[in-house]
Amino acid sequence: SSGINAEYGELGESRRNADPGHYCRLAAAQASKPCWIVVDNRRETDLVYFKSQYPDKCLVVRVCASEEVRAKRGWRWKEGVDDVISECGLDHYPWDVVVTNNAEEGDGFQDKLKEVVGWVTDKLKG
Repeated sequence: SSGINAEYGELGESRRNADPGHYCRLAAAQASKPCWIVVDNRRETDLVYFKSQYPDKCLVVRVCASEEVRAKRGWRWKEGVDDVISECGLDHYPWDVVVTNNAEEGDGFQDKLKEVVGWVTDKLKG
């Protein structure tokens, strides 16, 4: 199974390298709703595509947690997995909104979530 996953990963990378918007266009061609929430983007080229094609309809949100909280939730850093472009390539991207999900009082989670919901609500009304 891991060999097949590696082959799919290589195929995906070769397609992205040849045409960075390939998969984004495929997804967008099938979208028919007035609002989309595209989750788990892993490449800067994907975010650049959506921001350039839909500049007034795109809010780029990062949900993160501290490494300590992630470890408590079972995450363990693994070389060759957590240091590849699909996992860390967006670490320095200029996000529109960063939502911290540490499940701690005062982490601002509720306020940031309200900001995102408010933005989506405004877009659906407009």
